[in-house]
Amino acid sequence: MSTTAFFPPNEKQKPGAMDMMANMSVAETRTMSTAFAAINPSPFGKIAFEDHPIGDEGVTARVFRPGKEVESVVGKEGNRPLAVLTHGGGWLTYGSGIIKDGLWGAMKSNAVRSNATKFSTDPQTIILAGSSSGGNVAAALTQRALRQDDSTGTVGQILSIPATCHPKHFPTDKYELNSYKSLENVPMLPAKRLVDFWDAYYPGSEPNVEVSPLLAEAETLTKLPPAIIQVAGADILCDEVIAYAKALEDAGVKVNLKVYAGMPHAFNSDILDFEAGHTARNDLIAAMKQLLTQRET
Repeated sequence: MSTTAFFPPNEKQKPGAMDMMANMSVAETRTMSTAFAAINPSPFGKIAFEDHPIGDEGVTARVFRPGKEVESVVGKEGNRPLAVLTHGGGWLTYGSGIIKDGLWGAMKSNAVRSNATKFSTDPQTIILAGSSSGGNVAAALTQRALRQDDSTGTVGQILSIPATCHPKHFPTDKYELNSYKSLENVPMLPAKRLVDFWDAYYPGSEPNVEVSPLLAEAETLTKLPPAIIQVAGADILCDEVIAYAKALEDAGVKVNLKVYAGMPHAFNSDILDFEAGHTARNDLIAAMKQLLTQRET
């Protein structure tokens, strides 16, 4: 199947763009993203950032602050929500030791809350967010906070094209997993590449809810905060993302789910420049505003 066959007629992109992005190193990806950011100004004004250590695990968080010109949208310093974003990238491209030994300890909700004031944000309005493997970590962290009785202040979760369950532990008795076969050779994230990522991140043979949040017990799911979930329709992760959304809904969690038909994994990247990617970002902003507004009323 050709690359363009996956996409709606108005979204035909050069296969080379996805091949390039799929094979770029972390440094190359950052360089490319910085270049795109320079020609695509942020809608939130001039963004300042600072690096801060988080917890005792040697992990550094990069804290972004919007410009004063958008205070009417994001609130004044001290009252702003804190969105904690775990970035994707195949669990840092085989960096399983970094994730397990550093990020998990550093990203506990209490570590985040204890630093919220330092970041001039509200420790009672925290949203855990992530995309792709970062979405997996965000979902797992949201659950872990509950299990450790440490979820105070976590008001929402944003999961964009997240991995939710290792394929060898997927509960096929409950949910369909056809996308692994039907989209086996899809651009950006073919099956073999994804399985390699999974096995490097979690080589264990036993199911583990802390790396496969779809396996969470109902007692945990029912207590989770509202979720904003985005699905790429031509992504090998498609079925497991929809399965997690259904699991949350069945547990009584409010879920704002959007599926972007025909889109590949990472379709919302500036580098690919899909129109649907711009739509997805606007949808995310609108959903986040709605989540925060509903909480205040």
